[in-house]
Parts: sequence; C-alpha cells; structure tokens
Amino acid sequence: MGLVPLTAVAGGLLALLIGLAFTMLLRSIIGLGESAAAGRHAQTALAQARTVEGLVVDLETGQRGFVITGEKQFLEPWQTARTTFSGQARQLVRLSTTPGQKILAQQIRQAGESLIHAHSIPLVAAASRGDPRARGVAATLDGKRRVDALRKQFDRYESAQEALVATRESAADSDAREAVVAGSIGLTGSMLLIA
Repeated sequence: MGLVPLTAVAGGLLALLIGLAFTMLLRSIIGLGESAAAGRHAQTALAQARTVEGLVVDLETGQRGFVITGEKQFLEPWQTARTTFSGQARQLVRLSTTPGQKILAQQIRQAGESLIHAHSIPLVAAASRGDPRARGVAATLDGKRRVDALRKQFDRYESAQEALVATRESAADSDAREAVVAGSIGLTGSMLLIA
C-alpha cells in the first residue's frame, strides 16, 4: 500500500475517531446540563417544602402564644402564615418533580388547610372571646395531633426530595465523567493516529 492511500485511511480513521469522540462529548454535555437543571429544580422544591413547613410552625407558635397570653402581637406571624400558606403550598405542589411527590405535596396542602380552617382559626376566635375551651386539653391535643401529622408528612416529602437531589447530582457527576472520558479518548486516538 502506497503512502497516499495509507494517509487517506489514517485521515479517515482520525476523522471518524474525532467525530465519535465529539458525539460522545456532546451527548455527555447535554446530559450534564439536563441533570444539573433537574437537580436545581429538585433543590427548589426542597426549599419550598421547608418554607411551607416554616409557615406551619409560625401558625402553631403564633396561635399558642396568643391562647396562652392573650397578647395580639402573637397573631402577627399567625396571620402571615394563615394568609400565605395556601399559595405557598400550591407552589410546592407545582414544584414537586415526581407523581409521588405531587401527591404528598397535595396531602400536605390539604392537611395544612384543614389545620388552619378547622382548628387554628376557630381556636384563635374562641381565645379572643375568652372561651376557656381554647386553653383546654382537648384543643391542645387536637392541635398537637394535626401538627405532628403534618411534620411526618414534611419529613417524608423532604427525605424523598433529598434522595432525588442526590440521584440527580450523581447523574450529573456521571455525565461529567463521561465527558472527560470522551475527550480523553478523542485526544489520545488523535495523537496515536497522527504519530
């Protein structure tokens, strides 16, 4: 085989190798971008869950402070939590990334709405009227039961979301490694064919 055909074959192999390496590299970069975006979205949903959980804590703390002391200043965080919970909980449902997480977020939203409308608002109204039942054991236990149930739902949601974040981060790491391997193969193969 002459020098010209050998050079043509080597050039063709080099072009094929470079094309394959760049195809692998491009695929890895696209996967890396998708994994990173999915990870950011999962992190956003996790942060939103913590925001909604904070509203439940503010609601419960504010109502308890008001029931115990009768001081209206305790109603400020309660009022804010009461009026913003629904919108923030709907946002959590929208941000949830899997069907299971959406269902759990919807359950959190419903349980929070029930806590507000069936327990907290009536309790604060009763305390405002001076109704002794507002300070009673039954009202306290009902509130504790509802908040504890909500906390368990938040724990389940956050644990699942943290696992999802870890999975997405692992996928991004894998895509980054693939990109490095593809680039290295292309570079090494090119150097061998040129040499």
